[in-house]
Amino acid sequence: MNFVYAFDNNYNLQGFTAIKSLLDNVDKPISIHILHSDPNSFQNQFNELKENNRLSNLSIHEFKSEDLNFPNIKNKHVSEATYYRLYINKYLPPDIDSVVYLDSDILCLNNPLPYIETINEEIKAKNLLLGARTEHLKNKNNNYIFERLNLNSSSYFNGGVLVINFQKWLDDKIFEKLQETVKNNTIELLWWDQDILNQVIDGKYKDLNFFSNFKLSLDWKIDDSYLRNEVIFLHYQGKLKPWHISGLLQEHSNIYQDIYLKTNFSNNSYHLIKENSLYDLSIIIKSIFSGKILKLKNPLRVILKVISNIING
Repeated sequence: MNFVYAFDNNYNLQGFTAIKSLLDNVDKPISIHILHSDPNSFQNQFNELKENNRLSNLSIHEFKSEDLNFPNIKNKHVSEATYYRLYINKYLPPDIDSVVYLDSDILCLNNPLPYIETINEEIKAKNLLLGARTEHLKNKNNNYIFERLNLNSSSYFNGGVLVINFQKWLDDKIFEKLQETVKNNTIELLWWDQDILNQVIDGKYKDLNFFSNFKLSLDWKIDDSYLRNEVIFLHYQGKLKPWHISGLLQEHSNIYQDIYLKTNFSNNSYHLIKENSLYDLSIIIKSIFSGKILKLKNPLRVILKVISNIING
């Protein structure tokens, strides 16, 4: 089975952790393809991943974007990499039967292969293009989504997990249609390439179940064991992420950090990125006085990491 990820060096560690979570849970060898704007920046993580015995193949492809224009990313929290999945036909072998696309921040918590194999069979039997989880069903409150994209269908899917009938996409020239839609875009893309995908597919997909793309906010009150036992792919939603210091102090960040800490690359240190020096420092001070930081595995190391981020920029 083939999986594909697409990201840039801003998401190297998130992508690395996501791929590690997938390899930890599959029960037979898989092929993984990575589209990346700067493969050299990912070399150390790539070297650790390729030693995994659940891999039949690991390939990284340098994404060439010199002649491409990606709409609505200037001054946004996303980069051009969000559009990379629309161009996977230029990098993947043409004889692949099907491929699963996963966002680089989606964690695999349980073996996905049996469910994906079932979905693949249903997609082919119904001659559909892909499987995805429905995010919006048309109603009076979200009608603007469907009018803005000029959709004929009443369903709009999330693009974080896609089970793609690759040969049908090639035969129906779906990639060319996607790329042409990006090039000639004239509408406001609120959800970037996900809008493009829905414009072109327009409801012609198999709806995936709740657990195949489980959207979670870090502050939700959900039993941790439920997530770990039931969810296939976990998708953190919202601006608060487990690699932010404010996110690290939330209960469900431990799912991400536990996976990252098991890697050799982590050096037994949490994955934390700098948001804002004063904000990060205030969060740490508040967590010390509240005692919240003591719930972490190594609170002193977290404090030192935040201070180091502030000093080093």
